[in-house]
Amino acid sequence: MSAVELLQYMTQALFVLLAAAAVPKAVRTRRRVDADVALFFGAVALVVTESWILRAFGLKAPPLVAAAAGSLIMAMPYLFLRLLDDFRGVPRWTRVAAIAGLIAAAGALLMGPKPLPASVSLALVGYFAAVQGYATVAFLREALATRGITRRRMQAISTGSGCLALAVLLSGAQALNPGPLALGVLGVLGGLAGLGSGLAYFFGFSPPDWLRRLWREPELREFVRRTADLPAFGTLAAALHEVESGAAAALGAAGAAVGLRNGDRGGLVFRLSNGQVVEVPLEASLAAQAFRGERALLSGGRSSISLDPTLAGAFAARSGVAAPIVARGRAIGVLVVFDRRTSMFVDDDIVLVQLLAAQAATCLVNIQLIEDVKALNTDLERRVADRTAELSHANSELEAFSYSVSHDLRAPLRAIDGFSRRLLNGHAETFDVTAADHLRRIIGGSERMGRLIEGLLELGRVSRVDVRRDLVDLSAIARSVEVDLRREQPERLVDFVVADRVAARGDPGLLRTLLENLLGNAWKFTSKRPHARIEFGAIGEGGREGYFVRDDGDGFDPAYANKLFRPFQRLHATHDFEGTGIGLATVERIARRHGGTVWGTGALGQGATFCFTLGAAAGRSA
Repeated sequence: MSAVELLQYMTQALFVLLAAAAVPKAVRTRRRVDADVALFFGAVALVVTESWILRAFGLKAPPLVAAAAGSLIMAMPYLFLRLLDDFRGVPRWTRVAAIAGLIAAAGALLMGPKPLPASVSLALVGYFAAVQGYATVAFLREALATRGITRRRMQAISTGSGCLALAVLLSGAQALNPGPLALGVLGVLGGLAGLGSGLAYFFGFSPPDWLRRLWREPELREFVRRTADLPAFGTLAAALHEVESGAAAALGAAGAAVGLRNGDRGGLVFRLSNGQVVEVPLEASLAAQAFRGERALLSGGRSSISLDPTLAGAFAARSGVAAPIVARGRAIGVLVVFDRRTSMFVDDDIVLVQLLAAQAATCLVNIQLIEDVKALNTDLERRVADRTAELSHANSELEAFSYSVSHDLRAPLRAIDGFSRRLLNGHAETFDVTAADHLRRIIGGSERMGRLIEGLLELGRVSRVDVRRDLVDLSAIARSVEVDLRREQPERLVDFVVADRVAARGDPGLLRTLLENLLGNAWKFTSKRPHARIEFGAIGEGGREGYFVRDDGDGFDPAYANKLFRPFQRLHATHDFEGTGIGLATVERIARRHGGTVWGTGALGQGATFCFTLGAAAGRSA
């Protein structure tokens, strides 16, 4: 077997395989474009099969059979032109000219002299090459106008068509009876062109799965890139528009639209880029059936499913592919891709639209989550604003209460105390012992009431004041408090130990109040000790800076430690140690306002230690 014969057999086998794939598909889909593909390859397969049978039995084709075979070959350009017409439309004069040329070619083959004159053979070759060349250029232009896997398949088809036209031209050149060498070269070149045609048609019409995936991957990556930056879209409508633009670009289609279910009983709502809103009932249209059946569908073919007229008119579409958008186990919408041409590569379009719909489902779910978060944030901001207004109102009422306590309550309290003292001092001789004791009790009660009022006012003040964050020398404050305490009771013997260079970031006034209360308590509860000891310093608590005040005074029962920082809660009797129960509550409020906390440890008769922190912003200065 010569090299030329091997090339011919390989080419013939490719065309027969293509026909074997095209014919069942045409029967299955009943689409005109698939039928034209089957006719194109079927014509070649019939001729090849006839030649194989005759060669197998060593027979020579009868004249009529040979003429019929030649007519089928000459029909290939016209059949390919029909395929082009299915896809993009061919001018009427071109179709008429192709039919007229086919009729003339068939007449010459059936009724012309045998063998045909060289001029007639060249005319047939010219007709074949001209029509096939026209279709080649048209397919190439369409390939350049589209993108994605459609572009690559159409480029392969236009290459196959060009190779076929070249093979026929080289075959016609052999009919001119050149020299033996030229004849051999033309035969090899013609065989290569024919094989190239078969391979290109194979990759264009029946590419293997791995090649389809390879061609499809760039479009999917681009679609994912376009829909990845969800927060930048701002609104659901903007995100849907990006999904639609990406889907149309991926398939090289006229446009795309996403329809979302309008409630549980409504239809599919499409918001087109021109502002038009279209609601498609869940009935017989392509989008509705794809949504209800949760499977990808195409318009036309065996199913006879049509596009919704309004949507088709908006895109001037002749065909469409729809796939459901399924999220969390149920269909929430549908993606429809529209085209002004009849799709030649339905299987690829369906698979790609399904992949895009799956990605769109992820995109829409994420967008919905983002919108839910925005709604929650909006609601939270509203609640915070309401709560802030309530707190502001409460603070206003507290300030009014503080004013009332400061002026309205203290004025009569001073009157009670003042008149009681005047009675006791100026008219003591008129009262017996019992009456005088009653007056002293009234004076003592009014003094305690005054201290309670002062404590309440101080607690309210530390709750309202704005907290500053300055670097505060706590050691200096502690020593200043020590001086004040010794001035009030200079006779006491107390070892006051203050660590050097202890500092923190906080409000100077509030931190002084805090230390005045803690050190004042330590001074008070060590008053029964003949020689007491009070310490102040810094500690490390859980990786955060902490501070302590320690004394060796009366201490407290640890069983009641949870009551230490509650207002008006006292763990000692008034006759043992005076106080209002407000001091430690004030300390706790100040620590909390700095983002810290306070706690105490101790035992009866063994002293107490109070520790506090001031939040992450606090720190000890070296």
